[in-house]
Amino acid sequence: MTLETHIIKAVNSELFVKIHNSGHEEAIILLHGGPGIPDYLDEVAAFLSRNFKVISFDQRGCGKSIAYDQSFSLKEYIYDITEIADFFKLERFHLFGHSWGGMLAQLYAVEQPGKLISLFLCNPSPGAGKQWKLMEKKVLDFYWPSMNTIDSIQMGINYLLTQLGGKLEDIAIKRIYKQVWRTYIKNIYSTYKAEEEWLNNVNKKVLTDTRREIMKMDRSFLNKAGSYSNLPVFFLYGSHDIYKESTYINKIRWPNAQYIELEDCGHLPWIQDRNNFRSVLSQFYNLGLTII
Repeated sequence: MTLETHIIKAVNSELFVKIHNSGHEEAIILLHGGPGIPDYLDEVAAFLSRNFKVISFDQRGCGKSIAYDQSFSLKEYIYDITEIADFFKLERFHLFGHSWGGMLAQLYAVEQPGKLISLFLCNPSPGAGKQWKLMEKKVLDFYWPSMNTIDSIQMGINYLLTQLGGKLEDIAIKRIYKQVWRTYIKNIYSTYKAEEEWLNNVNKKVLTDTRREIMKMDRSFLNKAGSYSNLPVFFLYGSHDIYKESTYINKIRWPNAQYIELEDCGHLPWIQDRNNFRSVLSQFYNLGLTII
C-alpha cells in the first residue's frame, strides 16, 4: 500500500496531507480529534486503505500544517476540508470524524451535504455552545474521581500554571492534555500509554481559539443536520467513553442514523477493541472482510 504526502495551500494556511493507497477511486477523508493536536489516525487509515483512497491531514495550526493568519474559525476548518477535496478532484467522498473531528464532520455535513457519500462518527464531541461547556464539565467530573493523590496534585499545579500565561502556560496545557488522554484510554484491559510523541506538539493557541469559536456557536446550528435523511450516518461509542452520555442528543439530531456501543472500550476503539472496531468498519463500508 502506497503513502503519499502533499502540502495543500488553502486560504491563509498550508495543510500537510497524507494519502493512503491513491490507486482507489472512492475516497474517505479522516478528521482527527483535538482541537490542537496533530493527526493520529494512521492505524484507521491503513485498515480502510485496503478498499479506499484514504486522506488524513494535520488540521490548521497543528503538526506540520500552518495557519498563517493564526485564525481558527469553524468556517475556515470547513473550507480546509473542501480545499482538500478539490485538490484531489473529489466530487463526493466519505467523511470519518473522531472526537472533536466528529463534531467538525457534522458541521461539514450541514454546510456541504451534497459533497458527502456517508458520515462515520466515532465517539464524537456532542455539540457547540452550552453543549460543549457542559461536556467539559462532565469530562472533569469523570476524570477527578479516577485520580490518585499524585495525579490530583499535578492537575492542580498544572491548572494554576495555565493562569500565568507565557511558556509556563503552554507547558501546563500539554501536561493536562496528557493527563486527560490517559483517562480517555484507561480500562482494565489496556496497557497503552499516553506518551505519544505528537502529544508534545499540542498547540495551545489552536486549542483555546478553536474552543472560543465553538463556545460562540449557536448549538441549534447542528440540529439542521438531521434534515439530510438520505445520508448514511453511523455513530460508534465506547461503553467507557464520557461522550457516550451524549447519545440522546445525536439521536434527536440524527433520527435515522445507526448507533452501536462497543463494550469494554473507551475513547480509542482502534486500540482498545481493535477487532470489533474493524468489524464495524468492515460492515459499514462494505469491505467484505472477516475480522478474527
